[in-house]
Amino acid sequence: MKKTETVAKMSMKEDIHVRFSLLLTFFIIYLCIGAAVFTVIEGPIEERKRTELETVITEFMADHECINYNKLNDFMKEIVSANNMGVTALDNATEPANWNFASSLFFAATVVTTIGYGRVAPLSNYGKGFCIFYALLGLPLTLLVVGVSVERLRVLTSHFLSFLNKQLDGRAKAFTIQVLHISLLGLFMLIFFYVIPAVIFCNLEVSWSYLDAIYFCFISLTTIGLGDYIPAEHHQSFRNIYKVCVVAYLILGVIFMVLLVEIIVQIPRFNAGLLFMLPEKQCVGGNVEDSVESNNLTNSGQATPTMYTMNTTNQVPDYSEHRQIGRASCRERV
Repeated sequence: MKKTETVAKMSMKEDIHVRFSLLLTFFIIYLCIGAAVFTVIEGPIEERKRTELETVITEFMADHECINYNKLNDFMKEIVSANNMGVTALDNATEPANWNFASSLFFAATVVTTIGYGRVAPLSNYGKGFCIFYALLGLPLTLLVVGVSVERLRVLTSHFLSFLNKQLDGRAKAFTIQVLHISLLGLFMLIFFYVIPAVIFCNLEVSWSYLDAIYFCFISLTTIGLGDYIPAEHHQSFRNIYKVCVVAYLILGVIFMVLLVEIIVQIPRFNAGLLFMLPEKQCVGGNVEDSVESNNLTNSGQATPTMYTMNTTNQVPDYSEHRQIGRASCRERV
C-alpha cells in the first residue's frame, strides 16, 4: 500500500513539474509577445520624435550661429537631468515645489505601496539612504495594513454573499451565485475606483484625456506606476489638498484591488495555482479543499472559515460541488 502511494505521489510530482515547465514557457512567450507588440507600436513613434528633435536642434543652430553646439548640448543635459529628478526649467522654474509636506506625503505613499512613479526621487545621499530605511520598515507595515483591512472587508463581502444566497436559493447554482457576487464587487470597483475618479482627474488635469485618466488609475492601482502621468504636478487650486486626496485614493484603491483578487482566488475553479501545487500540499487526505482551508488559516493567523469552502451558521453556503471536483481530481491523479 505504501509503495503504491509512493509511486502515485512521484507520478503526481512529475505531472506538476511538467505543468510548471509549461507555465514558465508560456510566461516567457507572453513576455516576448509583449515586447514584439510594443516594438511595433512604439518604435516608429520614437523614431519620428528623434527626427523631429534633430530637426528642431538643426534649425535652432542655423538661426543662432553664435551658439557653440557643445555648450548647448551640456546645457540640455543639465535640463534633462534636473527634469528627471522632478525639477523643471519651464516657466523660469516656477512650478510648485516637489518637497513640501503634501508632495512628500504623496512620495512616501508611492514608496510604501510600491507604486513608485519615479517622476520625483530623492536628490541627496541622505535622502536616498533614508528612503531605503523608510521602505524597509514601510513595506511590511503597508502589507500588514492592507492584509488587516482586507480581512475586515471580507466580513462585509461575506454578508453580501449570504444575502445573495438567500435571495437566489433554489433558483441558481452555487457557482453562479459566486460569479454574480464577484461580478457585482468588480462593478463596484470599476465605478468607484476607475470611472468616477477618471472623470475627476480629466477635469482637474487639463492636459489629460479620459483615456489618460483611466490609464493612470489602472497603472496606479495595480502598482505598476510608470510615472508618465502624475496628478497635481501643476498650478491647480488647492494643490496640497488635491495631493492628500490622491494619496487616500491610492491606498484605498490598492486595498480594494487586493480584496477583489483574494475573493476571486477563493473559488477553486478560478484558482489556477491549484494546478501547480505540489501533491503533499494539494491532496492531503485526498481533499483539495482541506489544503486550501489550511493555507488560508495559516495566512490569516486565525481559525476562521474561508469565504467559499465552509458553511457555518449565518455565514455562506456550503459549495460542496467544488469539494467533489477536488476529490475527483485527486482520485484521478492517484
